[in-house]
Amino acid sequence: MIQRFFITLTLLITFYCGYAQVAIDSNAVIYGWMLDKQFVNPILTEIDTNLVNYQLHNKVTRKYYSLTTIGSYGSPYLQNEFFHRTNHDDLLFLNSYIDYFNTYDNTLYLNTRKPFSHLEYIQSWPKSDREEYLNVFHSQNITKKWNFGVDISIISDKSQYRYQNTNNKAFKVFSSYTGANYKMHLSLNLNRYFSGESAGVIDSSYYFSNWRFTKEIQTTFTGSENVGAQPYSPNVTNKIRYMDGMLSQNLKLFSIGGKSDDSLNVSTTIAQPIVSHVFKIRRASKIYENTDANNMDYYQHSYSNTKETYDSASEYKVANTLQLDFKTRINKVIAGVYGSVNHEYHKFNYFSLFDTASDDTTLIQIDRTRKYSDIFVSAGVYGKFWTNFESRFNGTIYLSGYKAGQTIIDGLVNTNVKIRNYPFQLYVAGAIENISPTYMLNTYYSNHYIWNEDFKNTNKLFLSSKIAAPSNRFELEGNYTLLSNHIYLTDSMPLSYNQPMSISALTIQKEFVVWKFHSFNRLTYQVTENRSIIELPSLLFFNSTYIDHTWRFKLTNGWLRTMLGVDIYYNTGFNGYDYNPALAMFYQSDVTTTVGNYPYIDVWLNVRLKRTRFFLKYEHVNSSDNLNHFYALNYPAKRGALKFGLSWTFYD
Repeated sequence: MIQRFFITLTLLITFYCGYAQVAIDSNAVIYGWMLDKQFVNPILTEIDTNLVNYQLHNKVTRKYYSLTTIGSYGSPYLQNEFFHRTNHDDLLFLNSYIDYFNTYDNTLYLNTRKPFSHLEYIQSWPKSDREEYLNVFHSQNITKKWNFGVDISIISDKSQYRYQNTNNKAFKVFSSYTGANYKMHLSLNLNRYFSGESAGVIDSSYYFSNWRFTKEIQTTFTGSENVGAQPYSPNVTNKIRYMDGMLSQNLKLFSIGGKSDDSLNVSTTIAQPIVSHVFKIRRASKIYENTDANNMDYYQHSYSNTKETYDSASEYKVANTLQLDFKTRINKVIAGVYGSVNHEYHKFNYFSLFDTASDDTTLIQIDRTRKYSDIFVSAGVYGKFWTNFESRFNGTIYLSGYKAGQTIIDGLVNTNVKIRNYPFQLYVAGAIENISPTYMLNTYYSNHYIWNEDFKNTNKLFLSSKIAAPSNRFELEGNYTLLSNHIYLTDSMPLSYNQPMSISALTIQKEFVVWKFHSFNRLTYQVTENRSIIELPSLLFFNSTYIDHTWRFKLTNGWLRTMLGVDIYYNTGFNGYDYNPALAMFYQSDVTTTVGNYPYIDVWLNVRLKRTRFFLKYEHVNSSDNLNHFYALNYPAKRGALKFGLSWTFYD
């Protein structure tokens, strides 16, 4: 099915690009950008057509070097490097999936004189455990300043166990207009996610056992075989529907002073007020369904239904931001101040299927819908002095609503200096936060989990610094945080740790180049003050070593670039996290089972011919029939698999 869809889209877009070239300027100029966290200012971003790291095809493993997962491509994850963790979303389960989804946060905007298309397909063997990934991306300018594009992705993984699988379909439409006085950015996204849940393998089925066919291994949750076109149909599933949209507009009111445009060659601009409006909307929901009464014993409680589970948690959110920005430019010195007023409306809803034999039928009377609004203001100052020094300081305070009293103060300084004629980049950032617990941490209703808490705000002090030497391909980064009233998830409910707790990390990153040989190394050492509250591996290591050679053909004046290499992932052992299928989240387990302390090795070949890229990789080449190596508790590391990927880029 995916192959037919892929071929059809390839033909359609290839035809469309050939047709659209007639009306497009013949000079190829392509550049891309993303928006800052206020969704107002552009940040120049490289368009990914590079052969380096092309073998790192997984969206999440390419972004994070060490993960706790349940094994399937597209399945939930938890970053093992603490300072990469995302735990800020009001819908907690989204933190485990968000990097797979198309959202307005990860929208790449383009400006191109010629239609730009990117097609990519990835597949793995064996067929019984097959992974597939398809991406179709197209963007073109309608006018010189107005761009439109689409981004479609499909992730499918049959997994190595019978009833554990994933399927994610993501669709994005985006557009931008970059005029001298008026700018607009639009992003619309739709995601549909499905996963079959296994709850991990049964202990007795894998300890001290060798397995050639993992589909024979017993899992906690089961299902049916040969249902319709599917060989295995799980009895327990999670379905996520995620839709969002964002419209950002800003208007330059007037300019006082000299010439004013978007370049850095401005002589003098005394004042340049810019007014911006950002509208955001989101609708997200998760449905957890269990149709087998035999699986109900997996949980301690069944509050609303003892025979089956159908739980839904959803959120509807609308946000508006009105921002005024005063900017001053004198030659290459830029300084400014901004202020914004923000309003957010939230509606949460919980639903469970009831029966008459539940633990407590009075739960039927509970109002599971909550509506609230937040009003907050933000302000900041920023400056950029030539190309040597840049700074920004921001402050946010919530005035009313559910999060009233929440405050965030943050800032950063970035500068370029020369030490002994070598260029260095110095970066320092910090934040002081007083964060209200998300609504789901305070209140949650479902068949198996209920809590109604009133947690105190979490206080956080964060400091970060980094020094980089681009010419030597070297980076040294340090991070430190001090947490108080930290809220964490257990096997039954969230708890708050009221004592101060510090976490620190030091990361060294260096690439060595000798002739055609490259060796990229990243080592992180992290320390947590209380391992029973936040458990982390002490060391995380990633190495990618390869030989890079370009073959030249005199007869055709052509070239072929190849990279042959090996990737190694490793982290020291630590007490592993457990995964809760009903909540779709990982939690700190009190079971002292060590995971990690095991190298995960891939060997690969990357090839590039003009605008076509190809990779061939054997993933987890050191795997064996013994399954005593884990990502998370009861989830052994995925067996070795052969994968290939093919990518085409068209822009002429």
